[in-house]
Amino acid sequence: MSDLTEEFQAAIERIVTGKPENQRNKELAKKGKLSLNFSSVAREAGDHSRTLLSMEDCAYPHIRDQILTHADKPEVEQTQDGLSVRVGSTAQETLLSLRRSKQDAEADRAMIATRLAEADIALQLLRSENEKLTRQIENLQKLDIENNGRTTTAGRFDRVYR
Repeated sequence: MSDLTEEFQAAIERIVTGKPENQRNKELAKKGKLSLNFSSVAREAGDHSRTLLSMEDCAYPHIRDQILTHADKPEVEQTQDGLSVRVGSTAQETLLSLRRSKQDAEADRAMIATRLAEADIALQLLRSENEKLTRQIENLQKLDIENNGRTTTAGRFDRVYR
């Protein structure tokens, strides 16, 4: 293995672990914008040209493959809010992810609000039906009292259901 290959592999390792040595990469890491790509690896390995890695017929195809393979496998971590965010993603990618999460939450809230409104309407209908049936029972009981205790429909209702 050549010295430059070793430098590239060490650079990949430092970027992946979040411990860059290059000043620009350190600044990007502090902002949460450092990601594994051809430019960041070339910078981290000693300010080399990214074309050493970025072209298909580059001088270090195995290093290029490592970068592409790692880029295809985004690592995900849970935030304190329970949101999933890709580790090493750019601020713009994170923002898009958070916007999608917000849209999903708003859609869920709208669905729950609709169900709550439907349940409220059903509850009002049931209360109205209950009041109607209660009035019917009271009317039947009044008829039973007026008939001097003779067995009526209301009297049979009381014995069966009370």
